[in-house]
Amino acid sequence: MLVLGALAGCASIIRYNVSASLPGGLYVLTFERIERGSLVFACPPAGSGELAVRRGYLAHGTCPGGSTRVGKFVAAVAGDTVTVSRSGLAVNGRALPKSAALAVDGFGGALTPYPVGTYLVGRGEVWLISDYARGSFDSRYYGPVRTESVLSTAAPVWIRGEWRPQERFRP
Repeated sequence: MLVLGALAGCASIIRYNVSASLPGGLYVLTFERIERGSLVFACPPAGSGELAVRRGYLAHGTCPGGSTRVGKFVAAVAGDTVTVSRSGLAVNGRALPKSAALAVDGFGGALTPYPVGTYLVGRGEVWLISDYARGSFDSRYYGPVRTESVLSTAAPVWIRGEWRPQERFRP
């Protein structure tokens, strides 16, 4: 009971994740500097948020587009080069495993990947990804996200399943 009381007092800094993009469990919002490899909770771009709600990927929430925030890892930051190809994403020439976009979602709906090409990540932008679930809806489909859309960095407190720190995203 003491633990529940302590968590209730920290409700503004604890987030419970039920999405498939990260292991289910409790995450503490840490508000650290955003860097490649950081776990963040962020709003997807408005149009992508609308699509995600309409298709049932995300619940209704307070983000532009009416979606909830997503929990993802930062794959690229300002100054990085992101290459989008049919085989997936590469950051600064380094391929990210399990980053190929899917043609259809789990419900059979067509998905449109971000256009093939090479992109310089601008100031105030990040690219977000989760390789925890193959069907993660992230920058593979909507490209860069403004850093103002990032609520916070985060760290796991208690999770169900395996935690795989995303060191591969770090330089």
